[in-house]
Amino acid sequence: MPDPRAIIRSEALRAGIPEELIWIPLAIAYGESGWNPTQPGDAGKSIGRFQIHDIHGLSKEYREDPRKNAAYMMPAIAQAIASAQQQGLTGVNLLKSAWFAAERPENSPAAHANMERAYQYVVGEGGTNMANGLPPPPGEDDVKGFSVQPIFTLPNGTVIYG
Repeated sequence: MPDPRAIIRSEALRAGIPEELIWIPLAIAYGESGWNPTQPGDAGKSIGRFQIHDIHGLSKEYREDPRKNAAYMMPAIAQAIASAQQQGLTGVNLLKSAWFAAERPENSPAAHANMERAYQYVVGEGGTNMANGLPPPPGEDDVKGFSVQPIFTLPNGTVIYG
């Protein structure tokens, strides 16, 4: 199975999200589903890496397709990022604003804690982007077995591994 980060990156770039902000959709997908393309949520009403709700009228198969799931969500995420940047938000506050605007999760302490965890996993304590060689989250079958090799480099020189 393709590395979920490569699919998310590709669709984010296609939607106009700048390379240096790719960590935002990566963190959102990690927080929503742990990058699991078949992850159910909302009592089975939401499915996929970005937890697309059935209210949107998309089939389960469409929402479970990693590329279609990411492509569907990226325009909303791109718009949410741009709006949050206009407010001057950065770091975890930029992530939270974009996540709430694009995904509309429950505004609860648990949701905020989940966003903080996703931010720390993807961005990391040192401020680097996408875990620089960290293994995928344990126990997540759809990301096991990908090679740990550079997959792209951010403009700031940070190497993203996959």
